[in-house]
Order: sequence, then C-alpha cells, then structure tokens
Amino acid sequence: MFFYPTDTTMERTINLPLYYTGLENEVSISIEEQTSNLYNLNRDYSIDIKISIPANSYTWITIK
Repeated sequence: MFFYPTDTTMERTINLPLYYTGLENEVSISIEEQTSNLYNLNRDYSIDIKISIPANSYTWITIK
C-alpha cells in the first residue's frame, strides 16, 4: 500500500524488490484489484512498476 499526503497527484516508477517472494521469472501485478498484468523479473528479482497516486489518497498493488 502506498499513501501520498500532499495536494498534488504523484506519478512515479517504483522499484519493488521481490527476492524473498520465491518468484523466479514473472509476476502478476494488479493495481487496486483491476486487471492483472504480467511483469518479467529483473536479474536481481525486482520489478519496476509505474504507479499514480491521487492527492491526499492511497493506492495498493497485489503481487501473485
């Protein structure tokens, strides 16, 4: 879950380390329970995901 407490919308690319999840090649990511997308893991078992958080709000992602 990501929380953004300011008055402007934030768009960023976040690097998520997923080494300890046990996932090896690809992951399924859904943002706020929307349609899932497949991402290939980087060599260091991480992914880069672009998220947008509205002003004074939050968002969440689900990793499978």
